[in-house]
Amino acid sequence: MSILIQSHKNYKYKEDKKMKESTFIVNGMSCNGCARKIENALTETKGVKTSRIDFSKREAYVQYDETQTTLEAIQNVVIQKGYSIE
Repeated sequence: MSILIQSHKNYKYKEDKKMKESTFIVNGMSCNGCARKIENALTETKGVKTSRIDFSKREAYVQYDETQTTLEAIQNVVIQKGYSIE
């Protein structure tokens, strides 16, 4: 599995927690329902502050607390839902 990270930034969140944001490509979505399914799963993931899925671009965007989760763990949530990461 190859992973293309289009952006990955560090920044300080309001409570001064160290947060990261990343964007990556999700393959296998066939409708907006798929995008909602992934977005809901990511939003429920511990440490994920924000998640947005753009079905037309096949992009997933996440903001997360790196002290609670990792990008790899977040991407595994997507894979467990039956999609692949590019």
